[in-house]
Amino acid sequence: MPHIHSSPYRPFLHWLKPTTAIPIVLYIILSALGVSTSSLGSDYLRQDSTKPLGYEFGAPQSIRSDEFLRNTPMQLGVLAAGETISSPLAAEPDLVTQIPNAGFVETIVFFDAAALRLGPFLPDSMLFAGYRLFPLLLLLLFCPRWLQKLGAKPKLAWFGTSLFIFSPATFWWSFLPVTIAGFAIAGSYLVTVAAERWEQSRRLSAVLYAAGGGILLARLVTGYIPWALTIGVPIVLATSVWLVWPKAERRFGLLALAAGSLTSVSVLVLMVWENLPGIKAQLATVYPGQRITTGRALDPGELFGAPVLFKLQSSGTVLVGTNASEISTGFTIALVLAVAMIAMSPNLGRDRDSAAMITLAACCLAWFSWVVVHWGTIGSKIPAANLVDPLRVAQSLGFPAILLLSLVLSRWAAPVGKALPVLIAASCALITAYGGGVTQQTRMPGLRGFEVGLAAFAIGAVVYFMVAHPHRRWPFIIPVLLAASAVAFVNPITIGLGDLRASASAQRMLEEGKKARAANELWATDLWFDDALLDATGTPILGGNQMSGPNREQWLKLDPTAQHEFVWNRGASIIKFAWTVGPDIIIESPQPDVITVTVDPCTLQGRGFNVTYVVSTQPLQGSCLVPEQSLQWFSQNQFVYAVQK
Repeated sequence: MPHIHSSPYRPFLHWLKPTTAIPIVLYIILSALGVSTSSLGSDYLRQDSTKPLGYEFGAPQSIRSDEFLRNTPMQLGVLAAGETISSPLAAEPDLVTQIPNAGFVETIVFFDAAALRLGPFLPDSMLFAGYRLFPLLLLLLFCPRWLQKLGAKPKLAWFGTSLFIFSPATFWWSFLPVTIAGFAIAGSYLVTVAAERWEQSRRLSAVLYAAGGGILLARLVTGYIPWALTIGVPIVLATSVWLVWPKAERRFGLLALAAGSLTSVSVLVLMVWENLPGIKAQLATVYPGQRITTGRALDPGELFGAPVLFKLQSSGTVLVGTNASEISTGFTIALVLAVAMIAMSPNLGRDRDSAAMITLAACCLAWFSWVVVHWGTIGSKIPAANLVDPLRVAQSLGFPAILLLSLVLSRWAAPVGKALPVLIAASCALITAYGGGVTQQTRMPGLRGFEVGLAAFAIGAVVYFMVAHPHRRWPFIIPVLLAASAVAFVNPITIGLGDLRASASAQRMLEEGKKARAANELWATDLWFDDALLDATGTPILGGNQMSGPNREQWLKLDPTAQHEFVWNRGASIIKFAWTVGPDIIIESPQPDVITVTVDPCTLQGRGFNVTYVVSTQPLQGSCLVPEQSLQWFSQNQFVYAVQK
């Protein structure tokens, strides 16, 4: 038999596989076209809603205000200015927003957002779309590989990845679960590759893979912590157990984990040093920094209502005491199915795949106890867990459960007879009917009993065929198609950046933003939608986002005695201004994430803020105010005044 020489290009050949090449090619095409699922085409972000600019298919979702009024303007502002522009009242938000500014290490860790700084040189719509789509690309590239590494069959690895993407909470939470899992899974997978390279005595390659994985995993402790704990940590723990379980390969797994952990800890320490003021501000905030919670029992609708949430796509759906984002969850029913199958499976062994699967199941069950048991004061003393509100667990638990189900189904053998599949399917259908019925009674009165029954029947049917015919493909394609149809019309497909770039008002503010940045001047408005426009055009504003927490020194200019510190000492918040006449300044918090400051605009410069322009929804009178050309936004003429010193 002739000797076959290894090609030097062999390491790169896997990128030519369809499962890899297709996501990459689609990512490049969609990014080049400026395609995103942003709701930036909302009427709130239009110069004239009767003459919208840009291309949009589907309706924007007003409930996604955190996306199109906060995150999107912030990201577009970086594109406009080449740097992060934040309110002087707010501490630096880099770690929370995962958008780097001046720090070298954070630029490496948040490399995807660092690309936004190229806005002055490359098309904004292309960079924005590429940034928004990147976590989805990571998930598509690495989640199937990670699942297969832990023992999943290829078809079930793609089943789990697809169902993860098409879960209701993914679409109603602006793909935040995908962002968390994309980096966590990619980092975990790279660490497993590092262990393989060490075993092959390819030490340099192993170190590079471990370091890359460690950098990706370092993102878990920044951003949205509750879901990092419920989605990201189970992934990392399952991977760690998989690496160290077999004695013969334990040394290589430990080396990979050590190198990855050392990298993560090192960059985190350096990032903390780079962002120390912002971290101190965040930890000291009344909300959310000092908020402590405990586990409590939630109703079945909050846990198992996902299959009936297809109703949310209907614009006429009425919700009671909640909104579409808060009610949306992952498919937690997958945990019930997975645990039942584990309990009945004869194929569990002492191998590393089983160990990883049991670890993932244990994590899911631990979090499940957080939403079905009242933990009381004991729960409030459990580190990390006491930072996660049970509702956030209910919303996110379905994501690791889907990954677990993919692993369980991969080891499942078709049972003899139909009794067991019928029993499991009937149980899942009844739980779904119960959860859907509670959702109907308490939160979604427009949901009909027929629709609840239809959802329960669909769950029962797909569970039956998956359990009874695990070796076929179609039982796993159908649930993915059903899940996709339930969220297909949630988000619009947006091409370009709409009025935030193409309108005359946006073009004007892009120029005003350049002048204000050069002169170290500020604008101030009394409308959140105006703040969003100014933010998106890189115009420095006094209000806007306070993500990490307050800049105490600056707030004391407005509140010298700190008597309102309980009000303004908040993170994950919006600072809104309201204009009045007189020396009094009123600082209030109408809701936990909103801070309102009622003040005479002529007072601001006397308090040490270089506010040179004020925008108002109503005409203003003041000795310091000189009328300027009005600004049309939100289909209204906003009054603009220059502030005389």
